[in-house]
Amino acid sequence: MSILIGTQFYAAHGDSQRRQAQAMDALGRLEGVEVVDLQWDPTPPWRPWIRTVCDLHLDSRSVSGCGGRRKPITTDMMRALADLAERGGHQYFMLTNADIIVTQAAVTLIQERSEETYAFSRLDVDRETGRALEPTLSGLDAFAFDVRWWRANQHRFRPYIIGEACWDVVYAAIAMCHGDGLIASGGEIRHERHPMEWGQGAFADYNGYLAAVDNRYFTLWCVYYARLMEARARGASIGEERALCKSVFVWQPSAAAAVRQIGRTVKARIGYGRKRARWNRESMS
Repeated sequence: MSILIGTQFYAAHGDSQRRQAQAMDALGRLEGVEVVDLQWDPTPPWRPWIRTVCDLHLDSRSVSGCGGRRKPITTDMMRALADLAERGGHQYFMLTNADIIVTQAAVTLIQERSEETYAFSRLDVDRETGRALEPTLSGLDAFAFDVRWWRANQHRFRPYIIGEACWDVVYAAIAMCHGDGLIASGGEIRHERHPMEWGQGAFADYNGYLAAVDNRYFTLWCVYYARLMEARARGASIGEERALCKSVFVWQPSAAAAVRQIGRTVKARIGYGRKRARWNRESMS
């Protein structure tokens, strides 16, 4: 069973460029995978074994209605990966952030367990020593989906901006609620720890608006994370953590909840419209 792994590498400098180079080289060492770099426009290949595919249609500016650095959109990247995986005969496709080191253990986990969905929390490592620090359990940095499952469930996922908050935890909740899924946090993907500066700006407001629309999934993630921290504090086993995941991520259709969500959605849409107008006024001044 082979797996298609995709991301989007971007022009960078200094440590950011170095971390991406490490991620590229790690991808080149994997067995049983094909790697693609998704772009909007033709881009020279970053490495000989990484195929550049220009099949992105959306970006952060078009979906948010605001200016800023061009960033890819979750659903657009997954659409492109699903199409490529289907044409290439891959059962799974995997989306990962550009500076994430994917290990062979992640590939093996997918191949051996054959779940429908996977969400991976990264293990942070020290830059100077390479020493493992601790997993970042509050978020996810890679997802893998069975292509057939994605085709049947893609309508559940909204077009979030990659590189901004919220999308990963909402996607994990959806994937766990509607698929036979697994959240992996055993070091299958790794990331060099570095200062993070994000969470503010027009694109962050856009993702916050979508998270409000996806409030029921976002809330499930918050419940899961709180209980996971409690379980870790008392030394729960991997089996207990996986049982916790199964018990929390249960989608329960509710007419009353759906009506309440309509109100939240209207409020969020109005609020984001005001924020977008403010950001656009400030960018023109």
